[in-house]
Amino acid sequence: AAVGHDQVVEDPAGLVQLPGFVGWVESRPIGAEGGDVCYLSSCGMGMVSRILLADVAGHGAQISAVAADLRQLIHKHVNSWDQSDLMRELNLALGKREGFPFATAVAVSAYSGSGSVLFSNAGHPPPLVYHDSDRSWKFLQDDAQPARQIEGLPLGVISGTQYRQSSVELEPNDILVLYTDGLPESLEQPGEHSGRERLLEIAAQVQVDTPEVAGHGLLEGVHGLRGSLVPEDDETVIVLKRI
Repeated sequence: AAVGHDQVVEDPAGLVQLPGFVGWVESRPIGAEGGDVCYLSSCGMGMVSRILLADVAGHGAQISAVAADLRQLIHKHVNSWDQSDLMRELNLALGKREGFPFATAVAVSAYSGSGSVLFSNAGHPPPLVYHDSDRSWKFLQDDAQPARQIEGLPLGVISGTQYRQSSVELEPNDILVLYTDGLPESLEQPGEHSGRERLLEIAAQVQVDTPEVAGHGLLEGVHGLRGSLVPEDDETVIVLKRI
């Protein structure tokens, strides 16, 4: 799994310092090379942070090529608050690659001045958000879309797919968690699809003192519930806390 920190400061404790936010990243690939890719960046003025987490189909050299595409486009749009061009170009770049690789992805733009967060989802598991005011956890999801519109598909599947942006306001001590589907899928029982609900239940029990504490708590809760079962997919967690 690849992790990129562009114009981002990492302190001695391993926490990532972003404008107005502090973050923590943990990636556990299956085998030597995983398919999870994440990038964290800050704009030139130190006001806008962007976080991209992608789960690319496959492993090995193909993932490295896709990761290079992602990094190049993250750099190109590093100073842009709006994410629509970034998502469109990511979809186009993956669609042009030989072998038709595709990736689910979630992109987040966070503005340090107000705590405003834009998020775009391309077939990826919905982020978790914790609101400190009422100590509640919930999934961060787009509003329901008309069925005839083709929106939010994984990157690289259909050229011209539209990726909408939604927004949420984060107050100090609120937390946003991005993760790949290796976590909820490992919690599903045969014949059912309740892994996300179980993940939400685990999140409601974790301590939120720091992003690292929250992230470790989430992973330990997943592993505890999964028991002796061996994970079958890469697991990546990104925890962002507004400060």
